[in-house]
Amino acid sequence: MALKNSDCAAIVDDRATRRCGQALGINTIETGGLLILAKRRGLIPSNISWNPSLA
Repeated sequence: MALKNSDCAAIVDDRATRRCGQALGINTIETGGLLILAKRRGLIPSNISWNPSLA
């Protein structure tokens, strides 16, 4: 889907997969980045806080 639609991104967490996707021109995002994006867009309630020291 991400290969055919530039509005989509593949969710990946390892370097090899990210490099492969980028070589194919696929937008990629890591799980952590996805969570931050969702929080910024208001999809995760503001009363839930993210603590990077716990990651």
